[in-house]
Amino acid sequence: METSEKFKELKSQLMLYLESKVELYRLEAIDHSTYLLSFVIGLMIVIAIMLIFLVSLGFFLGHLLGELLGNDWMGFALVSLFYLITLLICYWRFRKMIQEPLQNLLINKIDQYYEEKGK
Repeated sequence: METSEKFKELKSQLMLYLESKVELYRLEAIDHSTYLLSFVIGLMIVIAIMLIFLVSLGFFLGHLLGELLGNDWMGFALVSLFYLITLLICYWRFRKMIQEPLQNLLINKIDQYYEEKGK
């Protein structure tokens, strides 16, 4: 076998190897992204259900407080004030209460993914 034929064979094997590597990275990226995306969508569904519950609870508490105070508007105003205070606390402490726990949760999910896959 001539040297040029060996180089052609080596070149074709190298190209096949590179194509396989690119395909592997592409499939791994799809696998990682779908794993995280499914987790985030599931988390969003749970949060949406929680929000519906909180809205329903807010109506219930507003009406209950209104009955106790003799004025429905006052009951709903107190519940709204509670929600406003909660919103302001979350706004002021966003990084500590929301951003960092969410980042840690996603990092833990990525670690869990690698443990499940055995990588």
